[in-house]
Amino acid sequence: SGLPGVGLGIYHSGIEVFGREISFGFADEGLTGVFEVPARCVSGVMPRTTFKETVVLGHMYRSAFEVDHILQRLARTYRGDSYDLVRCNCNHFSNVLSKTLVGKQIPAYVNRTANVGKG
Repeated sequence: SGLPGVGLGIYHSGIEVFGREISFGFADEGLTGVFEVPARCVSGVMPRTTFKETVVLGHMYRSAFEVDHILQRLARTYRGDSYDLVRCNCNHFSNVLSKTLVGKQIPAYVNRTANVGKG
């Protein structure tokens, strides 16, 4: 959705790890906003979301145990009530998780709309 002709869209993102998509969204106060669903199945949680594409960001050489430990740490930081469409959204979370797991950022266009007007 959005204005693709001018390079703006509103995108949801998550990071696929071991067949599951890890992402971040709003949750009630005190709960984490980090969640997981089977890969490419986020529409079960967010019905208005349509899968667009997979972007391979790199290869990860971590065990499931290590990934779970990283996610537990991020779950404490990414509280559901801290979700903000512009300042702290699923794309910000995906970028941090991607940099942590494979050392690369998500493509800039994914969060471009949230960054419009930032100086």
